[in-house]
Order: sequence, then C-alpha cells, then structure tokens
Amino acid sequence: MCLEIYLPELYDDNILVIDKSLNFFYGKNGTGKSTLTNLIAKNGDQNDLAVLTFQGFESVLGENDLLNAVVIGEHNKKIELQIKNKQNKKNELKSELTEIEKNFDVTFEGSTAYELKLHDLNISIGEKKKNRFLTDLARKITMIDNGLLVENARSYNRNNLISDIPNAKRLSESELEKYSNIINAKVSSKLKAIDIELFKSPEEILQRVNGLLVKYVKEKPMISVESELEESFLKSGLQLHSIGARCKFCGNIIDGKRYSDIKTYFDADEVKLIDVEVEKLKAKINQDIVELENINLNFDDIQKSFKENFEHVKKQLMLEVRKAINGYQIFLNALDKKRPYEATECIELEESISFKSYVDNLNDYIVKNNNLLENLDENQKIAKENLRKHYIAIGLEEQEYKAIQDEIDKNQIKKSVLESRLTPLYNQAIEIKKQITDIESAITDLISQTLSTERLVVNINKKLDGLVDFTLVLQTNTTNNLEYYEIKNKAGEIRDISKLSTGEKNLIAFLYFIELLNSVEYRAKKKIIVFDDPMNSNDDTVQYFIMAELSRIIKLVKKDTNDDIFILLTHNIFFYSGLVYDLINDRSSGNAYNLNNFFRLLKFDGRVSIQKVTKKGDDFTNTYDSLWHELALLYYLDKPRMMLNPIRRIIESFVIFNGIEGFYKDDGEAKRLFNVNSHGSVECEVDLVGKDKEYIINKMKTLFVNNNYGCHFNKKWKYWKEHCDTSSLAH
Repeated sequence: MCLEIYLPELYDDNILVIDKSLNFFYGKNGTGKSTLTNLIAKNGDQNDLAVLTFQGFESVLGENDLLNAVVIGEHNKKIELQIKNKQNKKNELKSELTEIEKNFDVTFEGSTAYELKLHDLNISIGEKKKNRFLTDLARKITMIDNGLLVENARSYNRNNLISDIPNAKRLSESELEKYSNIINAKVSSKLKAIDIELFKSPEEILQRVNGLLVKYVKEKPMISVESELEESFLKSGLQLHSIGARCKFCGNIIDGKRYSDIKTYFDADEVKLIDVEVEKLKAKINQDIVELENINLNFDDIQKSFKENFEHVKKQLMLEVRKAINGYQIFLNALDKKRPYEATECIELEESISFKSYVDNLNDYIVKNNNLLENLDENQKIAKENLRKHYIAIGLEEQEYKAIQDEIDKNQIKKSVLESRLTPLYNQAIEIKKQITDIESAITDLISQTLSTERLVVNINKKLDGLVDFTLVLQTNTTNNLEYYEIKNKAGEIRDISKLSTGEKNLIAFLYFIELLNSVEYRAKKKIIVFDDPMNSNDDTVQYFIMAELSRIIKLVKKDTNDDIFILLTHNIFFYSGLVYDLINDRSSGNAYNLNNFFRLLKFDGRVSIQKVTKKGDDFTNTYDSLWHELALLYYLDKPRMMLNPIRRIIESFVIFNGIEGFYKDDGEAKRLFNVNSHGSVECEVDLVGKDKEYIINKMKTLFVNNNYGCHFNKKWKYWKEHCDTSSLAH
C-alpha cells in the first residue's frame, strides 16, 4: 500500500510519499503534525481505506456533564443506523419478491404458473393418446409378413417403435421390392462366373474367310466349267464313273480323254490345297456354332432381387449369340460356293458383335448374388429395419396421429412462451434472494462489528488495574438509550469527571482506541493507524504502559499481511527514541532505514520541511550520545521508572562496543533494574519504592566504576546533565 499526500503551502514539499508499513515522524509542537494527520485521514477516505486516528481524549470520547460520565456509544450508534437501513432495504426486497413469486403460484388462477399447469395437463393427455396410438402401431408392425420385420414379435413394443421413429421414412417402389426380395432370399450355393472365352465371334475369323474366298488357281483347266452346279456335278460323276463305263446320268460310254480332263481339273495340287483349307475352315465354323448353341445361361438359383435384371441382360447376350451364329452361316454359305479357278467376293458383316459388356454385366449380378448369400443374415437384418421404418413412417402419416401430435405441439409452444416469461422472473427472484442473503450476511457482519460495550469495559478495566485508582462502570440512560461509563474509585465512590486529569482521560481514550483496533470491523480491513502525539501524561508508569502497547502494535503491523500502515507523530524525543530503538537495532530484519520511514519535521520562517532520515548516522536516536541525552531529559523530568530503558540501552551499547563480559558482576539488583525489567510491560510492576532518580543514577555509576570505566561515566553524565535540551518537552 502506498499513500501520496498532497501538501498545502505550509510545507516546503508538494507531496509526501508514505510507501512503508511503519512510519515515524518527530517534530516539535507547531511543525504541522496535526495538519499532516488530517491530510492522511482525508487521503485514506478517498482511497476507501479504513483510517483510525488517535489525537487524544477529544478525538475518541466525549464528556457528559449532566450524566457525569464518559460516552462511548457513537460507534455502535453508527452501525445500528446501517443495520436499520439494510433492514429497510431487505423489507423492500421481500415485498418485491412476494409480488414476483405470485407468478409461480400454481393455485392462483390467472398466474403464469397456473396457465403453465393447464398446458402441462393438456400435454400429458396428448402424450397418453399418442402412447396408445404408438402401442397399436407397434402391434401392427409385428403382424406384417408374419412378424418377419422384427427380431421378436412378442417383445417388440412401443418403446422399440419410438426408438425407430427418428429414422423412419418411406421407401421408393424399387427400394421396397429390393428389400422385400432380400428378406425372402433363400440360402443357396454360390454361382460360377460366366467364361467370356465360351463366346466365339465370326469377326475373329472374318479376315481368314475372306482370304480364302479371294484365293484361286491361275492355270486354265482343259475343260470349261460354267457354274458351281456344273462343278459339283462333275465332281460327283468323277467319283461314280470310270473310263469305258456307261454314264449313269446320260447312258453314254465314258470317253477316256474326257474322263482324264475332268480328273485333271480336280486333281491339280493348288486346287487340292484350296479344297483342304475350305474344309478345315468349315469344320472350325461348325465347331464354333455348336459351342455357341451349347452355351448354358440357365441361372435359376439367382436371388429374386437380381433375377429380373439378370434375365434382361441375358436376353441381350443371346441376341448377340444369334448374330454370331448367323455370321458363321454366311461364312459357310460362301465357302460352299467357293470355286478353285476364280476369286469370290469378300464378305462384310452388317452388324458388329459384342459379348464382353453383357458378360461383364451378368457377372456383376453373379458377384452381388454371391455377396448377398455371403452376408445374408446382415443384409436381411438391414432390409428388415428399412422395411419396418417404412411402415412406421406410413403409420405416422395417419390423420389420427397427426391430430394428436399437432395438439401436443400447440400446447408445447404455449408452454415455451409461458416459460420464457417465467425465466427472467425466476432469475430476478434468485437475484433478489441473493441480495436478501447478502443483506442478512451484512447485517450479521454489522452486528458482529458492534463493539460489545460490556466486553469493552472488562478489557479496559483489566488494563487500568495497577495504572490508576479507578475503574469504568457501564450504565445506560433509558431516556435516550445512550450507553455511558461512570468513573468509580477503589472505594466504590463515583468520581466527578471534571476532576479527571488530562492524562487519565487520555489513558481511557487510548485504551478504547486499542479495543477499536481489535474489533471485528477493523481487524481484517486494510487500514491506516495514526497516533498523533499519544503521550501527554505526567505519570511515567502510564507512559511506559502506552509505549508497551504501541510497541505491540508496531510488531503486529510489521509481520501483518493486510498491508496496514502505522504512522506515529510525536514531539517527545524520549518517547520517539524508546519506540524505535528495538526496530533500528534489529539486525535480523535488514536495514531499518530501507524497510521503514523515519521523518524529521523542521520549521523555518513559518514553513515546515519534512526531512527523511535515510541512515543511522543521521538519526539522533541511533547515536550513543542520544541515549545519554534521553536519560538526562528523564532525569530532568524526574521520571525514575522511565530512566531504566535508556540506561539498559546505554549499557548494552557500551558492553557490545568494548567486548565486556560479566558487566553486572554480582549486583543482582542492578541487573534486575537495568537488564530484565526494561523490555516490556513488566516495568509497570517493578518495585521502585525508596528508589528515586538519584538512587538509580548512582546505581548506574557504581556499575561503570566496578568495571573500571568510572571516568567514562562521569564525563558523559556531566556533559549531558549540563547540555540537556528541554525545549522539546513543551506541550
């Protein structure tokens, strides 16, 4: 936490930065300490920090002459007002909540919740009708094809049907037929693929046939043959007759020369070669025709789902086979007419012949057929599901179901509209309830923050015991319900508050302020704690007690994690020295001047200079001589009890510097006075009866003399006793 205090013209600087947890200001009266305190308080308020300032009795308590008492009720009265305001706000919110919650009352006719309930009822009635319809539809599905569409006709019910609805859709006629065929498919052997090699095409030998047709014997024969018929007649006659025999056709004697010429016509080598080739080719053609005619395309076992398409393609293929056979017949006719001594015109097939596309198509169906058989169970399961969902889709298209669903949907829409109205109201109700809870929590918090005046008076009286001869007694004025404290002495008598000294009033205020710091309201808050000249009592016991309490607060702030800021402003040099001594001499925490702020307030020509002390040598409280100066001041003020602390620190510094051991020797009383009893609040209890300031100084002198340092003591004491600056003691 860091404070930036903008300073008025009274100060030389424009801004004061307080960036440490512990801050100490020393300045004489009139150096602007109170002004600075007010500026710090204002800065804290602007930054939403809790600022607690102690500026004496008047800053905390008030005197009531009529009651003859001190009043400590302002803090509680402020909190009570906050509680009342929050309670009023809570009541407003509860009224608002009541109006909102009427919308959620189902018993209130006309409320949103009441209308919502009616639509819920209509939806419930519609759902019952819908369930009855779906139950009946599920039963009908189980009866289609004798239950073939479901796995188990006995167990298939409405719930199963509902799970099928999201994917229910009508099938096309072709899909319907396809899935029906799959369902009815029977287990059979796989079909063999059709061998394309079985299909012989005349196109394959067309070139060979034409080559033979144009081939002829170029040598002229001895006889002239006019026609194919004549040539056939001669060939037959040659086989049936011999020379000199009578012709079986005409009855004439066979002439030898004629017979020889005819035989030569047919027996020529080239002629024989042509005849042989013709016969071979005709045999090949006849063989191809036989093979084509013997091709078996009977696939009766093909599944019904493929049969129609398969048969259609098969017909196309058989047409191609017929075209091939016709082509072969043309070849045979041409070869039969072939004459060896003349070329025959080449043949041209009028239609092309293609087997492959049809065979491939048929083989595709065979593969599909075999795949179907291979995954028949899975395929039939898929087919059943698709057919079942087809008939479900048809059922859901019925007018009765549509009317039921439309009624449900209509009520659902109205319900959604009403719910959309309730949602912001519901959220608003939640927010209001949260606000009420927060307010109740805040009220509880405020109640816990109220200072328990009963506990407060007990705590203050515990600390007053041994310091003063009176206690506080809690009283209540019934007229204005104001709590106040009467002052009662040890004899039980009520003391006149006008007789209380400034120091006594200051002590009461100081103790109240300490209790305020310990209250729940401020304990966990980030806060600025300011003490502006808290020491104004002439009672050294009380002063020592106040120093001990402030030292305790300093230690708490030093180790606190709340980023609290502690600020002390004082004009009292020995008070300042006593508070910061342990802090600047604590070697375990590092350099005190880097970890804390020490300021000097100096006034010149009506303006105040704020000087920061940054090293030990510049701080008068850190020098050995300053301890002697403090001792001389306390001696001057006749404060024997408070003299113990600087004496302890003088002895500690002297012993450490000179490396002396056993400084107290056997002087137990001196050790008890200067060593043990000057470290805390126990100084308040040390017995100094009969021991005035001279006794204490002499006891200190004896220690130095016994350690052979009497001259050192005499020199220091003489100097500071004569040069003691008492100007800082004015108040």
